[in-house]
Amino acid sequence: VTASAFLKRTSKDVDDTGTPKNIFFWTPGQLVVANAVEMCFMILDAFYSTGKTVLLKNRARHLVTLKNKAERIGEPFGKIYYFINTCNKELKMPFTMMIENEFDQRDVIVRQTNLNLGKDSIKDFIVENNIRYNDHICFDETICFELKMFGYAIVELKKRVASLWLAMGGTKNGDTAIKG
Repeated sequence: VTASAFLKRTSKDVDDTGTPKNIFFWTPGQLVVANAVEMCFMILDAFYSTGKTVLLKNRARHLVTLKNKAERIGEPFGKIYYFINTCNKELKMPFTMMIENEFDQRDVIVRQTNLNLGKDSIKDFIVENNIRYNDHICFDETICFELKMFGYAIVELKKRVASLWLAMGGTKNGDTAIKG
């Protein structure tokens, strides 16, 4: 068994059990989001292991479908990015390899980042990753350290892309960022 075959099999097993159609007990909130893949802006604000990544992958797959339809009729469609937040973007995580294996890199560009929304420059992030206004971003596991600046950063990032889905991993004090 090669490492590549093992990774593919593990990724397939995770995919088969974690797809929206195979999750039997959706909470009302999860079900609403699973059925809202058409929305251009979404913040998934919940604790770890609540299905945010499953929903982000579902959104990315939906975008690939839209991209394929647009390309068939000759309409432009931006790039689809799937960013995974990590402390060290140079050291590739196994989770990143699983996500890369799941998507064709021509369809979904999977990258690790250590972007700290609210602290780091959105403009620099956009330039570094060659992101355009017609591009789409799925951003997995960002953490809010300072709510006001974080909010400003989300708005700035949202203005610079066609769509943005963002999964919150938590906040500095462990609460969710969105109240109410």
